[in-house]
Amino acid sequence: MEFSTTVHSGLLLLNGRYDGKHNFIAVEVWQGQVWFRLSLFSHEVIVTSNVNGGVIDGNWHKVEVAFQNRVRIFFGKKFPI
Repeated sequence: MEFSTTVHSGLLLLNGRYDGKHNFIAVEVWQGQVWFRLSLFSHEVIVTSNVNGGVIDGNWHKVEVAFQNRVRIFFGKKFPI
């Protein structure tokens, strides 16, 4: 997924119900960092990025989420709008 933002928080992708009671996956920007949230049977896993300066700089960012026994977030290089 590629995105560009100057907003500190927002939802980028959601699949399922986002109410804490049902299964869902979500990719979001929260406080300038990318968060991946996975909820299965009321158990939630959150993986966050640690990008120096955050991702709210107006540049395009590429994020890829991989789930194979553990969750990883990969970032591509930034490029200007």
